[in-house]
Amino acid sequence: MVIVGHKREREELSGLLSRDGLSLSFSGKEGTGKKLVALSFLRELLGISESDDIRKNPDLFLIEKEDEMIKADDIRALINFSGIKSYLGGKKAVLIDNAENMNKNAQNALLKILEEPPKGEFIILITKDFEELLPTIRSRVTNIRFQDLKDEEMREIFPNITEEILSVADGSAKKADSFIHADTKVMNAFAKNVILSTGDAFLEGKEISYVNLIIYTEYTQKILSDMILERSGGEPKLALSKYLNEHYDFSIDYLIEKSRRLDKTAKLYAGNYNKKLLLANLLF
Repeated sequence: MVIVGHKREREELSGLLSRDGLSLSFSGKEGTGKKLVALSFLRELLGISESDDIRKNPDLFLIEKEDEMIKADDIRALINFSGIKSYLGGKKAVLIDNAENMNKNAQNALLKILEEPPKGEFIILITKDFEELLPTIRSRVTNIRFQDLKDEEMREIFPNITEEILSVADGSAKKADSFIHADTKVMNAFAKNVILSTGDAFLEGKEISYVNLIIYTEYTQKILSDMILERSGGEPKLALSKYLNEHYDFSIDYLIEKSRRLDKTAKLYAGNYNKKLLLANLLF
């Protein structure tokens, strides 16, 4: 497993391997390598080789729910796991991915074990928004903050990455990968039509998955921010934003309102993409 960047975070974790149990959280932007580093750390902690499937190790309990809510029943299963001795006679570990998806009952059910992990057990919460966790959770974990990947690290992961994708990926390998594999023509057309409020003709007869909708929406927000930057005297980075500012006389207030509405729409229809409702909210 090759891990790019995060030297500071990995060195900090190496110093924790000798501990006899600990509650940790890994926080930072989505796609910055938190889970990759966590799994690498747990392989070393539990003595799992690269050739073995870490998810089949009996001394590791995983909760991986990307879009589902993590409920108290999930935490009760975790607590049951924690009450059992190590199958292999060594340390044990718990990993909760997307920990911000825990509802309040689940977080409250986790408090006691976070405060006093069983001997030899490491608990890791992975979250893209540390502040979404209850204060009582945050106070019981040692938080390791993952910084955005640097441009040179992104180039190491994606040797052919363009400067435009670097500028819109925000130091996230996951975002960069999404933009690299997106249909550039459709993405640019989506952004242009949303900003010009001509989305009906563009979307007619086209199917856009929810995953692509998120990518296109993020890209459109970057275009809007770049246009506002140029209108405010800054230097734009994206070709489409330069083109739109050259050919259309948008006010800064219009662009800000369009960005606000786009953000509201993306949150409103997260996980429940409805084309007509989306357009109604995107267009003035």
